[in-house]
Amino acid sequence: MSSLLSNQTMLLAVLFLSAIQVRGWSNPAVRFDVDGTVVCWDRTDDSFTAAHPGFRLYEAKFRISSFQTSSAAPGELSVLISAPSLFVQDYAPRTLLESDVVGNISHNQQSEKNSNIGLTATSNWDLPFAASANASDNRRHSESSQFETRPSKSLVQASGTLRRGTAAFFKFHANSQSSLEGAREVTLWLQAPDDWRADYVTVLCSSKSADNKVADRDLFTVGLYRAGDGEAKQVADEIVQAERLVRRTASHVVRTRSNKNPFTSIFKSNEPKLPEDWLAKVLTSRAASRTFAFEKQLPRDVREAVTALTTAKQQVASINLPTSHASAIAAN
Repeated sequence: MSSLLSNQTMLLAVLFLSAIQVRGWSNPAVRFDVDGTVVCWDRTDDSFTAAHPGFRLYEAKFRISSFQTSSAAPGELSVLISAPSLFVQDYAPRTLLESDVVGNISHNQQSEKNSNIGLTATSNWDLPFAASANASDNRRHSESSQFETRPSKSLVQASGTLRRGTAAFFKFHANSQSSLEGAREVTLWLQAPDDWRADYVTVLCSSKSADNKVADRDLFTVGLYRAGDGEAKQVADEIVQAERLVRRTASHVVRTRSNKNPFTSIFKSNEPKLPEDWLAKVLTSRAASRTFAFEKQLPRDVREAVTALTTAKQQVASINLPTSHASAIAAN
């Protein structure tokens, strides 16, 4: 199951990462940023322990920032947090619909009916005078009704879980009462084993234009650590630093392939072609292997950075294991 979830996470990131890989030299309309590490506070109570023996509940707050770099305002921002080794028990903010109208809308309907009945009779007799009779009846009927309706609402934000509770999504829509630009906070309540100390998640941020076309995307690795655990914090910091090193050293490789410079010929030799999604695979992989099939095709500094990232991920996995198991993993 864990292997399947990891593959799903990688596939989703690969589908969205094509624009991320050229981010360093493109001109995105929206730039994103996410805190590198997030502290997780233990919120376990007696009722949770009774319902989920062997697990604890942690609260993690993610601060997401978006910066608009063009005059064309985005129509939607999306955040997808993938945590394959954890379970999302709850999340905030929730789905919200709002209206520009405050209160209910009042309606007043009136109708009026008039009726007129008349009768006129004239004598046809041969008399020295004329005789006639006239009768009429005028009636007016009025009706009035008052009622209230609720104003129409538009979707402001939507949220929920994906992949059997191992991921959560948040969508924020443009509206007249708030701005999509700036910092916002999303919160996850995560279920983790009793001996859990640290982990990492991927945060995928994307924007859509007003015509619903995907404009910009960015992917981040965020380290998680248990509050008050100094060693777990250090491990979480190391994985984020290793991820940044991979991005920095890989930027010239991606730029070369994107701009089709002459240097791209080094990738067109008799050796297997470097996969287009190699960076996505490196960033999202949760495999225990220290190497990738395409590593030999990467420059030396990139290979060293990839190895450092893989080692950091192994340290995150081993810190949650008993000491004997962690020592065995480190020795391999």
